Formats: sequence, C-alpha cells, structure tokens
Amino acid sequence: MLALLALFIPAPAQALEWWASEDGDYALEGRGLLKQQSVVYDLYDDPLLWSEKWAGESLSRARLGLTFLLLDVEFATEFETRLTTRTSGLDRASGLGAFDTSTAGRPRVWDVPDLSSGGLTWQNDIDRLYVRAPLGPMDLTIGRQAVSWGSAWFWKVTDRFSPFSPMDFDPEFKRGVDGIRTEWFLGATTSLDIIATFERNPYRWNLGARYRTTVGRYDLAVSAARLGNDYMGGAEFSGELWDFGVRGEGAFTWNTARSDWDIQAVLGIDYGFDWKMKVALEAFYNGYGTDNPDEYASYWFDPSGGVPAKSERLTRAETFNIGRYYLGLSIDQELHPLVHLVVSGMLNAMDPSAFVTLGLQWSVQQNVRFIAGSMIAIGERPNLTAGKLPSDFGFYPNNGYAVLKVSF
Repeated sequence: MLALLALFIPAPAQALEWWASEDGDYALEGRGLLKQQSVVYDLYDDPLLWSEKWAGESLSRARLGLTFLLLDVEFATEFETRLTTRTSGLDRASGLGAFDTSTAGRPRVWDVPDLSSGGLTWQNDIDRLYVRAPLGPMDLTIGRQAVSWGSAWFWKVTDRFSPFSPMDFDPEFKRGVDGIRTEWFLGATTSLDIIATFERNPYRWNLGARYRTTVGRYDLAVSAARLGNDYMGGAEFSGELWDFGVRGEGAFTWNTARSDWDIQAVLGIDYGFDWKMKVALEAFYNGYGTDNPDEYASYWFDPSGGVPAKSERLTRAETFNIGRYYLGLSIDQELHPLVHLVVSGMLNAMDPSAFVTLGLQWSVQQNVRFIAGSMIAIGERPNLTAGKLPSDFGFYPNNGYAVLKVSF
C-alpha cells in the first residue's frame, strides 16, 4: 500500500473530468483516496476484553468515486475496499478498535459480505450509489447517500442517520444510507430537507425533515424524525457573537417501545487568536445517559427481554456516550502553514474520566496528508469479571496512531 501511495502523490487533489462530450451535455468525473493507517494499543488488564498486554491494528484503504453527468442529472457511485489486520490481543473485543467507532453496522438494503480469517478482515463497500436530479426548486436524490444534520463539533445530537463518533481521530466519509431525499430550496438561504431511509434485518424505515434558514448572522434549523422506535424533535443554531463563534443543538426523543423520553443538548463557543490558534469549547448534556456509574454496565450488556434495551442507540451508533454531563475542548495551533498541532479532549464530569488526543497534522503536498498522535484514556479501568464498569472513558485503551493518505 505504501508503494501505491507513493505513485499517486503527484496527482492533483480534486475530482478530475475524465471525459466530456463536445457539446458539454455529458461528462465523466473521477476522484479517489488511498490511506494507510496504523494503531498500537496499550491494553490494560482485563481477561474478558484482552488476551495480551499490547496489540496492533493496521488498515489499508482505497476508495474510488465516479460521477456521470447527463445534462443536469448526476449518477454517482463510490466503492471502497478495506483490509484490516489485527493482532491476537484484540481477538476478544472486536468492534472496539479505532476503525469501528463511526462505522457501526447499519443494516442497509444490501451490502457486500465481509471476509474474515484470523486477524484479517477484508471489507468491500459500495458506500454511494445514487441518482440526483433537479426538479425545479427541488433536488431529488434516490439511492445510497450521505445525510448530514447538526451544527455542533463533538456531539451532533440531531444527526441521527449516520453520525461520526466524537472519538474518531480522522473522520472522513459518512456511511451512506439507502433512501429517497428531496431538498427544497425556498430561498437564497432557506431550504427544506425531507428524507426516508430503509434498512433490513430487521426491516426498519426512518423518516426525517429539517427546515433551515438564516436570520441575520445566524443559521437556524428545526428538525423532526422517526427512527425505528424513536421519535425525535430537534433545533440548531450557529453564528457569531461579537468575535466569537457560537453554536448549539437540542434534541427531544421519545421511545415508544420503552415509553421513555430523554433530552440531549449541546452548546459551543470558539475563538481564533492572533497567534494562529483556534480554540473550541463545547458542553453536552446527555439525558439519554446516566449520572450513576453503577448503571453504565446496563447500557452495554443489559438484555432486551423482547423490548429494545437502553443500549439500542449505542449499538446502532446513533449516540456514543453513556454519561450525563460532558465537556469537549479542541485546540489547533498552527506551527507552520503546513503543520498544525492539535489537542482535543472530552471530559465526563461525573466519573470523572476523560479522553485526550494529541496529534500533529502535516500537509505534505496539496493532496497528501500525514497525521500522527496518541489517544489517552483517563479514568478507572473496568473489571468485567466482577461486572464493574466504573468510568465512561476508562473503558478505552490508550493508543498511538499514524495515518498517511493521498487524495486524487
């Protein structure tokens, strides 16, 4: 993979027009990504989770996207192949690796089956496959596509269709969902987004609508969605207050199977200093979670008994945290126009526990990026043999990572 990356380094970093008709009515565009990513884990002592003290994980990833333009109609697909290698130390905790945090299984209409043998997993994914057509003031998209809602940084509580994990150190592509989407453009800064998505095993359909507009210096949005047994209502804002950037989200969710409700809310502020440092702070109230660490284990391991367990949203990767009160901090210091030092962290205020990421980002060329760093978990470690999960972030092992990727 490293040799293949070297071949593509001179390539430009944007989609290329591979072919076009003389009259311009037809065109074929291509784009892609090659990525090599490695992680080394320092595993704590828990025989139910880990069989070794140290473990490693390597991901080789190639993604190719094609778009065929027929007048104003767009036919697009993106195919990705991934080869993941894990050492034996992770054999008891598949799914806890750094590459699984935002790709939790969403049973789409159809997927290419994974091939696994020992510590090797080969995955082939048609992650985009859609047709998009403009119909007057509306864009209609049918097929596998990405859906992005929300305005916050770490925790996007209204982004429930396929969100990123706040613990991902290098999020890139949102997992595509199968659905039908209409985007109505009601003005220069006003739109209405309506989407229905479909899943299998078990069969499930989701439906959502989001109205977005701009008032003064603020982008505002309200949303409503039905996601399986959950009914959600949400609101968002982002804008400027004096020299600060501000944003926030709130979501109310009612679960019909449990006759249970919760509220999640996020409020953030950011500021850019003259010495080329950007700081962002975010507070998260997670009404879905609990302020009692003794209840943590029930979120992960409580059987459903025929009724969807409290862990349903966790296992579907619609939410990622089980505590109640959180703080998130991100600091980006430019050391050179091509080199940035990034420090970020999340704190569970009740455990207390924290998850800290220290990373260096280097733009080697326009289309080549290298990042390296470490993710450190602070908090009391679990003892699953005794059924104890005393802290939120203490559940995760420390790790060091390196990523090299080339876009073309």
